[in-house]
Amino acid sequence: MTSIALAVALAAPTAAIVFTTCVAPASAQQQTTAAPAAAAPATPSDQLQQGVKQYRDEQYEESVKTLKAISPDQLSASGQSMLKDTLAKADAAATQRKAARDEFDAGEKALAANDPATASQHYRLAANNRYADPGTKQKAAEQLALAQSMKPATGTATTPGAAQLAVTAAPAGGAPTGAATAGAPTATAAATAAPRRIRGAM
Repeated sequence: MTSIALAVALAAPTAAIVFTTCVAPASAQQQTTAAPAAAAPATPSDQLQQGVKQYRDEQYEESVKTLKAISPDQLSASGQSMLKDTLAKADAAATQRKAARDEFDAGEKALAANDPATASQHYRLAANNRYADPGTKQKAAEQLALAQSMKPATGTATTPGAAQLAVTAAPAGGAPTGAATAGAPTATAAATAAPRRIRGAM
């Protein structure tokens, strides 16, 4: 009985030591993975390259935002020249892109007001704008086709034709008005000449 108790007493510290040595590395690993290293901030040169890439990828609004956040004093002379040139181009392109969206919105309003002719003009300007984003171009082309299908037919004659003019010129009797008027004096002269001949015979 004494030997069994002694064996249990000797085994207990060993279990505790093993338990602590197994758990401690797991806690340390969790703390290590919970705090990742902070990313290094982008330098003005990196921001310039990013803004130039955004402009080339036709992300004009994003390029303007990136380039305007750069302080020119932190760039070299060539970097300042590139910043000024790219920012001017990106800003002009962003303005044109906004104008394309405005034209599309104007076309939507005209179409809602049942004015397909005016709507077609706005949709065409939006679709033909080289700086418009792909989504605006596609929607403008689709709406342009819809507006053109709503236009009234242009081949219908709105002025009197030759047949209508001929019918209008002819009176109810079938003879032209001038001919009927010209024939009346001839019949009257014949009627007045008859009594004269009778008196001469008497």
